[in-house]
Amino acid sequence: MHGADALGGVINAVTKSGGNEIHGGIYQYYAPNQFEATRKQPNAGLVNQRTEIRGVANYDVAGELGGYLIRDRLFWYGAVNHVWTFNDTRAPENFGMRLRGTITERFRTLNHTAKLTFQPFANHQFEGSYFADPSRTNLAPHLNLARNILQSPGEADSRLRFG
Repeated sequence: MHGADALGGVINAVTKSGGNEIHGGIYQYYAPNQFEATRKQPNAGLVNQRTEIRGVANYDVAGELGGYLIRDRLFWYGAVNHVWTFNDTRAPENFGMRLRGTITERFRTLNHTAKLTFQPFANHQFEGSYFADPSRTNLAPHLNLARNILQSPGEADSRLRFG
C-alpha cells in the first residue's frame, strides 16, 4: 500500500495547563452596538425572518491562572470568562408585539474551566479537566416577536437558563 492510498488522520488538541511557574492573564472584549454599521436587512440572520435585529452588543471579561502544587509533578490551571450579550429586537410591522418597541434580550454566561495535571514520570501524565458554561436570560420574549397579542404585551415573556 502506498502512502497516498492510506486513509486516516490524527487530531491532537492540547489544552492549557499549569507549570513550574505561576502564570496568568486578564482579557477584555468590548463590542457595543453603537459601533455596528446600519443593517440593510435587519432580519437576515433570524429564524423568524420578520423580527428585526436593531443592534447586538457583546462584552467579555476573562482571567486565567496556572501553577504547581508539587514542582515537576502536580500542576493546576483555572480560567473564567464572564460574557454579556445584548440583542435589541423589534417585532415586525402589522403585529401586536410591535407596540412594545425595541426589546433588549440580555444573555449572561459564566464560562469556566479547571484542570489538574499529574506527571509521575517524564513520559507519563494524567489529566483531569472540568468545563461549564451556565447561562441565563432576562424576562423577555426570546423566541418570536412575529405574533399578535392575545392577553397582554408580556404574555410571551420567559426566562431561560441553559448551559
